[in-house]
Amino acid sequence: MIEKMNERTYYVWRCENTHPSMRPNGLKITAGCMSWQIKSSKYSDLGDKELQFIGGVQGLCKNCGRKPRLQPNTTNLRAFKSRLAAKEYCEAMNSTGVGF
Repeated sequence: MIEKMNERTYYVWRCENTHPSMRPNGLKITAGCMSWQIKSSKYSDLGDKELQFIGGVQGLCKNCGRKPRLQPNTTNLRAFKSRLAAKEYCEAMNSTGVGF
């Protein structure tokens, strides 16, 4: 039996405060830098129960250093199958400053 290999999924997300209930361990919430970032994951679906069990995928903003959890119910995400498509989308969003 041939198992299907896990392909990478590339997520484009914006560094912003999207959910008011998110608190970094009781610390003051810092504002995001509003830049678009790319995060790759071996998981194809962020709605997987296994992925929710471990707390979601953790992003890292290369501009301001924030590390939010990228979950579909708290973050605006867009998934791509190729890194090139995600990079082009991210660059277009950063140059125009437009949301989803």
